[in-house]
Amino acid sequence: IINLLATPTLAVGDNEIQPRFTYIATVGAKLVIDDRTGVATCTGSLQTYSSHKLKITCRLQRLNAGTWITVSSWTEQVDNKLNLIITRSCIINPENQYRVSVFAYVYDGDTFLEATSKITS
Repeated sequence: IINLLATPTLAVGDNEIQPRFTYIATVGAKLVIDDRTGVATCTGSLQTYSSHKLKITCRLQRLNAGTWITVSSWTEQVDNKLNLIITRSCIINPENQYRVSVFAYVYDGDTFLEATSKITS
């Protein structure tokens, strides 16, 4: 099970500075692979500080000769919400290496406000 959660904050430590977002509170990416059945369950999540139009694109990617190629992609959006979670499953070959890329977007109506991404390792 792989689970990563990005919490946007401003922090200085070990010479690392992380961005603090105005609208995005957290973005998550999770990949669970059942080696017995070959089912990959991909989850992307977005939480904001206040209600907005939210959009997530979640991509299941497979490592192929050193390059990550997209196997499946899903997009979902909601209006006037604080959070959005997208979960999809598909059959894969568990012998290959996979990851999930999550791209999260926040809008005020049709006006773009903020975006970030998260990738499982």
